[in-house]
Amino acid sequence: MAMQKNGGKKKLLLISPMLHQGGFEKVCVETARLLQPFYEVHILIFDDRDRFFDTEGLDVTCIGVPAKDGKLNKALNVIRRCMKVRRFKKEQKTDISYSFGSTANIVNCLTRCGDRIVAGIHGGIDLDNSTHMKLFFKKADAVLCCSRGILALAGQRYGRISPVAENLHKGVYVFNPIDTDRIRELAAEPVTDIPFMDSAAGGTDTEARVLVTVGRDDPQKGYWHMIKAFYLLQKDPGGRELRLLIIGGGSFEKGKRLCKDLGIADKVCFAGLRENPYKYMRRSDLYLLSSNHEGFPVAMAEAMAAGLPAVASDARTGPRELLLKEDDYLSLCRQDPLYEKDHEPVKGQGGILFGPLSEKEDYDPDSITEEDVRYAGCIRTLLDDDAAMRKTGADACARAQEFGSRAYVQALMKVLEGDGK
Repeated sequence: MAMQKNGGKKKLLLISPMLHQGGFEKVCVETARLLQPFYEVHILIFDDRDRFFDTEGLDVTCIGVPAKDGKLNKALNVIRRCMKVRRFKKEQKTDISYSFGSTANIVNCLTRCGDRIVAGIHGGIDLDNSTHMKLFFKKADAVLCCSRGILALAGQRYGRISPVAENLHKGVYVFNPIDTDRIRELAAEPVTDIPFMDSAAGGTDTEARVLVTVGRDDPQKGYWHMIKAFYLLQKDPGGRELRLLIIGGGSFEKGKRLCKDLGIADKVCFAGLRENPYKYMRRSDLYLLSSNHEGFPVAMAEAMAAGLPAVASDARTGPRELLLKEDDYLSLCRQDPLYEKDHEPVKGQGGILFGPLSEKEDYDPDSITEEDVRYAGCIRTLLDDDAAMRKTGADACARAQEFGSRAYVQALMKVLEGDGK
C-alpha cells in the first residue's frame, strides 16, 4: 500500500478527457479499480457526455469543459481546464496525478501542485505532435508509454531534439492490463442477439466460422482492408460459411456501403457497442486486426485471453509485441524500427503478424490491393488447418496471461512511486 507520512493512503488522481468508448478510457477505469486497495483514487474528466464505461464504486468528478473547435477556443479551453484541475488538486491535496492521452497530459503537466506527474502515451498518433512531446518530457516526472514500441519510437524521433533528448530517461513502458479472470467469467454468458451465434436459433448459420473484431469506427482501424479481405475469403469459404462480426461504436456508414457494393452485406454484422464483447469472442473462431495505428491493442489481447487466435497487421504499435517471441520481436525491430516496411507474415505466439497496411482510406469496391489479398491469405492459412487453429488459440490464451492485472499493478506502482525514476 502506498502510504503518506501521516499513515493514510496516498491520493492518486487519474485524468481522462472523457469516459466514452476508447482504449485509454478503458485502461483509466480499470486502473482505478485495480489501484483502489493501494491508493485513495479519484478520476477527473473534462466532459461527461457519452459515458460508456461502468464507474460504479469509483469516485468520478467532471469539470464540465468539453472540447471545442477553433484555435482560440482550444487555447481558452486549456486555460479553463487548468484552472479547475489545479483547484481540484489543491483541494484534494493530490500526491500523484496520472493522465491519459494528449489533451489530459497537457493539463496535467501545466498544473503541478506538489504532486508527482505521470503523462501517459497510449497511442502511436500521440507521437506525431512534437510540441506535445517536448512539453510532456520537460514537465512530467515520468512519461509512461503503453508499449515498448512507443517508447522506442519516441527515442528515435525525438532523441536529438531538446528538451526531449535530455529527458528521455523519464520514459518508461507498462503494458495495459488484461483481466483474464473477468474475461473468462463474462465470456460464459449466453448470446441471444446474433443469429449465427445462437445455438438455439437453428439453421446453417450456427455452423458458420465467425471472424470478429472490436473497435470504434475510425480510419486508424483500417476496416476497408478487413472487409475486402473477408470478401475475398467468402468467394471460396473452404466448405463452411463465413461471417464477419464487427463490434464497436460509430455509424460505419462507409463500411456498410462497401459490404453492400461487394454483395456481402448479409454475411457481415455491425453489432454496435456491447458492454460484454467477450461472450461474442468466445463463440468466434478468429480475431482480426487491420489497424495502422494502435498503441497497445487491448481488445486483441482480450480476445487472445478468450482463446482466439489472431491475424493482425503490424500496426504502430502493439501487435508485434503481443504476438512475437522476444527473438522474433527484436529481429523485426532491427529490420523495421519505424513500422514502415512490408515484411513476410510471421507466425507468432497466438497468431499471424503481417506487414503494415496502408493508412489511406479506400472504400472503393473496385479497388482490391495486394495488401488485401495478402491479408486474406494469412487468414486462410489458419482457417484451412483446424489443428493449427486449436493450437494457436491455446497459445494465444497462454500468451495473454503474461499481461495480467497483477503484473500491471506491480509495474505501474513503481512508476507512480518513482522507483528508479
